[in-house]
Amino acid sequence: MKKTSTYTLDAIKALSERNTITKLELAIDKKQGFEEYPIFEYINDLSLYAHVKTDMHLLKKFPNVEKLWLLQKFTEATSISNLKKLKELTIADFKNVEFSHPEGIPIEKLSVRSCLANENFSELLSGSTKSLNLSELRKVEDLNFIHKAPNLEYLILSEFSLPALPDFSQLPQLKLLFMYGLHKTNDIESLIDSSIEYLHVCVSSDKVSGKAFANILMQMKNLKKYEIHNLDYSDKRSRPLINELKKNGKDDLLTDNLRSIISY
Repeated sequence: MKKTSTYTLDAIKALSERNTITKLELAIDKKQGFEEYPIFEYINDLSLYAHVKTDMHLLKKFPNVEKLWLLQKFTEATSISNLKKLKELTIADFKNVEFSHPEGIPIEKLSVRSCLANENFSELLSGSTKSLNLSELRKVEDLNFIHKAPNLEYLILSEFSLPALPDFSQLPQLKLLFMYGLHKTNDIESLIDSSIEYLHVCVSSDKVSGKAFANILMQMKNLKKYEIHNLDYSDKRSRPLINELKKNGKDDLLTDNLRSIISY
């Protein structure tokens, strides 16, 4: 666990007056009220670690936050509605937390990691969302809720049980898809009708043969570059995939460093 700072109330008040501090990490180690906390006008990058069960009323003290990390034992997420300038949100290690997305909160980048949360977190998605990172979501098996973000450009899917990729035809702005550890995602045909330009696949779709995967790639009309880094741990499927692409003159799109071309 990343070490964070614990401050006395006097230290908190002193910090709030320092206009040179724009980034802050706080650990909540005991149940407490936050009424006496001052307003932090200058903080725009905030990380909160809840080591005990607590609500998010503390967020009212940070009205200008644009980038927010929330980790561990929070019990509700409605207080996010106070953050009218919020653009980037990461939530991790949540369990059965209810979300709501009030009008006017333009979250552009959302990351949900290691959560037991169900699809309710999709309430955070909107037309403002451009980037979505979903990792280790143990109760999510259907991603069609991502259509709530019609302007999505970047989608990162990592390490959870997903039988099929969602219908990408309803995401006309989607440029990049990253797939890692999606072992059970064997229905990948929605890639064909997608607008995806850049694709990174690693240890995924265990039951899709290398040749079948290659046939899918060759039907993606908008594909510019792709990186296939070990379809499986033994890498038995990668060679047939590459051979099939070479045989059809499509291996020129293959790269071994997609991140040098596009950031994600």
